[in-house]
Amino acid sequence: IDLNGQSGPKFDQDLRFGAGNVRGAFWVVDTLLAGGYDGPVHFDYKPARTESDEGVWVSAEACMTNYLILREKSKAFRADPDVQEALAAAKVAELSVPTLGEGETWAQLKEWELPDVEAIATQGAGFERLDQLALEHLYGVR
Repeated sequence: IDLNGQSGPKFDQDLRFGAGNVRGAFWVVDTLLAGGYDGPVHFDYKPARTESDEGVWVSAEACMTNYLILREKSKAFRADPDVQEALAAAKVAELSVPTLGEGETWAQLKEWELPDVEAIATQGAGFERLDQLALEHLYGVR
C-alpha cells in the first residue's frame, strides 16, 4: 500500500505521511490494522523541493515515524472499552458481512422485499462518536 499526506481538496499532493490531514491518516492506519493487513507499507510522497539530501532522509524517516505513532494510537483506540462499545453501536462489524447471501445474485434484486426505508432513516450511524473518540486518542486525552 502507498501512503502519503493530503491537505484539503487538492488532488494527489503526495505530502509526508501524517502531514496535512492527521485524522485521515489515523483512519487509514486503523483500517489497515483492523482489516488485518500485514503487507508492505510504502510511502509515496514528495519531499519539499527546498530540502537538502539530508532533509530528504529526514522526511522519509518522518513518514515511518508517523505511521508507527498512528499504529500505536490505533491499537490504544481499539483497546478502549468506550471505543468497543461505540464500534458495536455503529454496527461496524456488519460492514464485513456480504450483501448477498449464499446462492443469491444481483439479478434477484427485483424479487427482494424492500427494506423499511423510513425505519432505517431514523437510525443513526454512530460514526460521530467513533470519530470523536479517535480525536481524543490523537489529542492524547485518552
